[in-house]
Amino acid sequence: MLSNFLRSCCKSALPATLLAVLVFAPVDAARARTLTICISDRPTPPLSYPDRDGIVQTLIRRAAGQLGSAVRFVVAPSLRCSRGVNAGVYDGAATKVATDEHRALLAFPLRGDQPDPQRAVAQVRFVLVQRKGEAIRWDGKQLLGLKAPVLYSKGIRVVHDRLQQLGVAGDDGPKFAEQMLEMLQLRRAQVAVLLEVDALRLMHKSAFSTQIELLSPPLLLTDVYLALSPALRDHDPAYAEALWSAIGRIRASPDWQQLEAAAHLAATQP
Repeated sequence: MLSNFLRSCCKSALPATLLAVLVFAPVDAARARTLTICISDRPTPPLSYPDRDGIVQTLIRRAAGQLGSAVRFVVAPSLRCSRGVNAGVYDGAATKVATDEHRALLAFPLRGDQPDPQRAVAQVRFVLVQRKGEAIRWDGKQLLGLKAPVLYSKGIRVVHDRLQQLGVAGDDGPKFAEQMLEMLQLRRAQVAVLLEVDALRLMHKSAFSTQIELLSPPLLLTDVYLALSPALRDHDPAYAEALWSAIGRIRASPDWQQLEAAAHLAATQP
């Protein structure tokens, strides 16, 4: 309304540059915001780290920067992060899988009524590892030969759901990847689920290189997203869509794909 008034009534009285500032200032001001984005307190190489930027944090900063926004990252446990975003304490969460549970709490970029993988911030692989000599058989559909629950990191819901789908018992007591491999060495478990980058990095270490092996194919490939608060999406849907689309454009660029590949390779090194 203000912009129409300025154009119709004040065009002759105001210099063109000043008119442009007055007309477009509300849009720029709306986007010149600082987003508060929650990240997990557990490192997820090379995606995010609690003490420095991973590639997902860099991606979100770049996408927000294209909209004239800044980003402040806040570290919290995963569940507290999700609840905080749902309550509007945070504007978003950096690396969320679009599970049914998360979709009930958080806003994801959609294509139709499904999460849009072209606007995800990354894709991650979870793999199965075993102590060498175990008679475990895995063909991508069945996990046979188990006599004990499969280890996985606490709070990784997507892994819990995948194991349940396979009809396999899981144990999410361990918190860290290295702890799970030590449990395999001590014969306290037969198989563990790790992020592929963690598995490859740890298997370079002499303590594990001769005793631990990967099972193929990967257990799970899943996209992760910048999930926004429902309040932000509902209050400014155009901004939310623009932010998600900027993420998609950056990830599709050859320069970003090269950077992402290099980061993944570096994360597998000891």
